Amino acid sequence: MFTATRRLKIDAGHRVPSHGSKCKNLHGHEYKIFATAGISTLVQSGEQEGMVMDFGFLKSAMMRHIDALCDHRFITYYRDEVISKAFFGSPNKLEELWEARKTEFDSCEIKTEDEQWFYVVNFIPTAENLARHWFQMLDKCIYDFGAHREVKMISVQVFETENCSAVYPSNLPIMR
Repeated sequence: MFTATRRLKIDAGHRVPSHGSKCKNLHGHEYKIFATAGISTLVQSGEQEGMVMDFGFLKSAMMRHIDALCDHRFITYYRDEVISKAFFGSPNKLEELWEARKTEFDSCEIKTEDEQWFYVVNFIPTAENLARHWFQMLDKCIYDFGAHREVKMISVQVFETENCSAVYPSNLPIMR
């Protein structure tokens, strides 16, 4: 199999409400996201001949479905009562807003009255869950950006720090 990998960096905040130590607090990361697409035989004709896919197509998909939604935003679980109360005025308001606005990927963008943006998801935003979420988004839309129909998403790896990353699916080699 041939693969092509594109890297994207975003800055985003999150918290892990159920965590037993400091990750339960509001904090942020410079996430490094590696998206890998693959194909068994390189494209045989057209402008992508000899390629898995044009790196620009993978970049466009990542910019629209990761960067535009999550960069310089706070990524939060829709049932996080602490965030809901602090930013939306009641422990259940965030869940109500998410229910009304969620997309096919069980996520949505919500802006507070003072124009603070949140990316709201139906899972606790750990690196592992974000890797799976972004993989599913990219896998569903990669063809919309011009990728050959036989190209498949292979993995998404999310680095929270220089030393800590998660990859989905997890049975693949890690990028550096």
